Amino acid sequence: MSSRPLLVFTPVLYRGMFMPSRVLLAPINTGFAPSGRPSFALLRFHQERSGPAIGISTLGNVATHLAFIPHPNTPILASRKDVGRFSVIARAIKVQGSLAGIQLANSPAGLTPQPNWVAPDPAREIERLRLLIHDLPPENLRHHLSRFISSATLAAKAGFDMIQIHAAHGYLLSLLLSPAVNTRSDEFRFPSRWLPAFIDKLKSTVGHCILSFRISLFTGLMPTSDEFPQAQTLASTLAAGGVDLIDLSSGFYTLDRRLIYPNRDFGAAPYYPFARIIANLVSCLVSFAGNVTDLRLLPDDMPPNLLVSVGRALIADPQFAQKSLDGRYQDVNWCRRTGRCHYFSRSRWRIECGVNPRLGLGGDHDK
Repeated sequence: MSSRPLLVFTPVLYRGMFMPSRVLLAPINTGFAPSGRPSFALLRFHQERSGPAIGISTLGNVATHLAFIPHPNTPILASRKDVGRFSVIARAIKVQGSLAGIQLANSPAGLTPQPNWVAPDPAREIERLRLLIHDLPPENLRHHLSRFISSATLAAKAGFDMIQIHAAHGYLLSLLLSPAVNTRSDEFRFPSRWLPAFIDKLKSTVGHCILSFRISLFTGLMPTSDEFPQAQTLASTLAAGGVDLIDLSSGFYTLDRRLIYPNRDFGAAPYYPFARIIANLVSCLVSFAGNVTDLRLLPDDMPPNLLVSVGRALIADPQFAQKSLDGRYQDVNWCRRTGRCHYFSRSRWRIECGVNPRLGLGGDHDK
């Protein structure tokens, strides 16, 4: 284990954009957006988690319409009047030295996640998801896709450098892209014939911006031996279509959240071996998340196109990446897994942290 993991802090020049580090702030829904409006607390959250040691600081789970939010404090980017507040955050991130990223996510009506970490009856939940996606009218799905295009246009106008489409964790697109859930027989059936045209429209919309998709390596819907080949196929399809960055996560929010937020039993960076395979499979950038709480535990021979998404460690200490780059591990405010950042499961309205109490107070000024 090296004392300074310099490899992950090597810069990346991609499509003319300079990414100062291969360490990324993972997209996080902080709850700092009362009534869908980005607040000062959200601005400060990203200001503090941007800089030369963070390649992209990504604003997470931004809904494309009020009807598609998973939580009342989810930010919404749906019209031109929303652009101003988002552009302030994008500028603040870039002033600090990172690229500004935004993740667009649609939660279908009826998904209704519960506080439980694991579904009490997984088979019943899988069947519920099948019916949910099967019964959506085609015009409803076309509307969802058009909203992604519209919000991507607004995100580019707001000045974001990277625009990510959330197709993981049980959100709408992950349901369409799952053969275990999608039993439709129309234009939105699996395999996903709508996907290449959707990517083409996004690429023409975002222009010079980096286009990213977040997908799940494993969902818990099928055996892992079946799911990983499907993830490889999807990654190859996305890369062939011109997607610039494939962000790998795992889990479905209503089925088993432990896959999204791995606990200690999973070990350090449990999804790295699978991300490495996919990074060697495609020519675009690939990133992975999950239990990356100490950068010294990462291998020294990561593929050159592989990036690292960090969530909990940067929630606990906004300077985690910079301190790691400087070798100041004794100064890191380490994540102790108190679980307070999982605010929805605790029936709270915004993110909190057991080792960074100031974080939970950030939204109080925005009531």
